[in-house]
Amino acid sequence: MTEEQSNARGMSKAAIEWKHADLLYDYIKFHLGLYIATPPAFVIIAEGLGVSTSVPFLICMVILVITYFISGAAAGCLIARFINKKWNSDRKWRTFAHAAHSSRRRYIQHWLYWIGIVVGVLGVFLGMVL
Repeated sequence: MTEEQSNARGMSKAAIEWKHADLLYDYIKFHLGLYIATPPAFVIIAEGLGVSTSVPFLICMVILVITYFISGAAAGCLIARFINKKWNSDRKWRTFAHAAHSSRRRYIQHWLYWIGIVVGVLGVFLGMVL
């Protein structure tokens, strides 16, 4: 973003960078919340259905947690490449944006979350029928 563009929007370059950081922080909090809340939600559902101690459910929960660990580790590696470096230009945001929008990153972080959901539902279902 050029200086003219930032001035046309009424925001300084520093304000724009602060907004970027704030949005990134909110994005991370949202995803952490999802990954932390999902396994206990499945346990609560399984407990209510009386399948929380069934072997199929427990196996699926282990798979779900491993899947989420892999996704979280990938997200941590992405953030670690950028978080401890000096961000004194828009170039860092462009580099981060390119890395964050890559197909590989989206697959690892988003699809693995949904795969975990499917595995959790499968564990509850198998716990009920087996």
